[in-house]
Amino acid sequence: MTIWMPDLAGARGPRYLAIADAIERDIDAGALKAGDRLPPQRDLAWALGVTVGTVGRAYAEAHRRGLVGGQVGRGTYVNDARARGTDAMPAAEAGPRAPLRLPPAQDEPGVNWFAVHGDALAALDMSPNYPNADGMAEMVAAGLARLGDGARLGALVNYAHPGGRPEHRAAGARWLRRRGVEVNPDGLVISPGAQGGMTAVFSAITRPGDTILCEALSWPGLISFAWVRGLRARGVAMDRDGMVPEAFEEACARHRPAAAYLMPTMHNPTTAVLTEARRARIAEIARRYEVWLVEDDVYGFLAPDAPPPMRIFAPERAVYVSSLSKAVAPGLRIGFVAGPERLMPAISAALRTTMLMGAPLQSELAMHLIDSGLAEEAAERQRASAGRRQRLAAAMLGDLYDPRGGGNGRAFHLWMPLPASWRLHDFVGALNARGVSVTPGDAFLVNPGGQADGAAHPSAAPVPLHAVRVCLNGLANDDDLRHGLAILAALLRHPAREALAVI
Repeated sequence: MTIWMPDLAGARGPRYLAIADAIERDIDAGALKAGDRLPPQRDLAWALGVTVGTVGRAYAEAHRRGLVGGQVGRGTYVNDARARGTDAMPAAEAGPRAPLRLPPAQDEPGVNWFAVHGDALAALDMSPNYPNADGMAEMVAAGLARLGDGARLGALVNYAHPGGRPEHRAAGARWLRRRGVEVNPDGLVISPGAQGGMTAVFSAITRPGDTILCEALSWPGLISFAWVRGLRARGVAMDRDGMVPEAFEEACARHRPAAAYLMPTMHNPTTAVLTEARRARIAEIARRYEVWLVEDDVYGFLAPDAPPPMRIFAPERAVYVSSLSKAVAPGLRIGFVAGPERLMPAISAALRTTMLMGAPLQSELAMHLIDSGLAEEAAERQRASAGRRQRLAAAMLGDLYDPRGGGNGRAFHLWMPLPASWRLHDFVGALNARGVSVTPGDAFLVNPGGQADGAAHPSAAPVPLHAVRVCLNGLANDDDLRHGLAILAALLRHPAREALAVI
């Protein structure tokens, strides 16, 4: 495999096109030669900080141009110059899409529906788990209009305490209180988004070489951070209700971890909600083995009836992290960290060392959005959008739709198991070739080979691992979502051997 990395400096427009352009540019310059194998999609995605679906679309675009070939799942190789153009896919047609009909299997007997219609569809990226952007810019504009006090601005443009100004922490505490999380403003730290909060927390409670436990399927950002930090991440067996406490205890006894990262409410990617009994049991085990519990609650606002946060069950060992990114606006980069009083100075010091501080101007805007009620209105819009699009997905997918893979119809995404006849990356590649991007399930696997710690424990409803994450909320409009779901449903209903023939 060629050790190749695209130069995207100064690139504008969609990232997948920038990657495809870099492939073409490096082939022309001789940096990539015929027969060179490009990096696996997952590896390149992590290296560039983009989604696996983005890299998949880039490779599909390079294939369309005739630059690369190969079979999905076996590698992507640079074509010989003499072969270019012979196996390129036709370009997508310009102009608006015609209404898409979803046939039971194929439009006409003996006609491969995808061969006729598939390549004419515009790219639909259902891989990033973005909130819906409707009303977001108008809300932020209304908040910015409140930042007119010159005396206030003079203080906000300078350095501030790394944990945030007192009035900003107080606003954060008011926001969390509406989510059912009681916290003293003095025990709250404002961070640059939840990811910045996680960085500060793990920098404070771990050292290189430590082990951290998490669900068997986990947020890829955590996996990447563990690698950069020199930590050993271990995935623990889970089922439809989240992490299995018995498996967690077994992993604690075996690995003696420093911390455990959990997403107990609206877990990404499975949408599981950890039961109250399991939260209490895991907290008791963490207390016994002296393991820090780090709770990521960025999607918790979508399930206001969820059990209490982990800090209720183990206040002396649990750290709570959330943000405004999914509920209000990702660009605000406002995160909240609340933990035991004895730990907060170390978290503040780690924040100062790694990111210096949360931006005071953004915190001021967040305070106005919270206190004016605009932030709560935004969260309600996101809940309404998620529910509407889940209902749309149920209507489009029919018997393929499993509400347990959509947080009982409230999550931003679906966790969709695949038929055994489909190999995971064959399916993702076939979708890419038809203009739809999703995230393959192995992007979330923590342990090499996918074998979770404690997997031998019996589970009444195991989580399907041969699956893809399909994000519903980030597409621009419901029509785009209908198109993407129609392609997804039709491909799932096709035998793999028939659908792969057009790649």
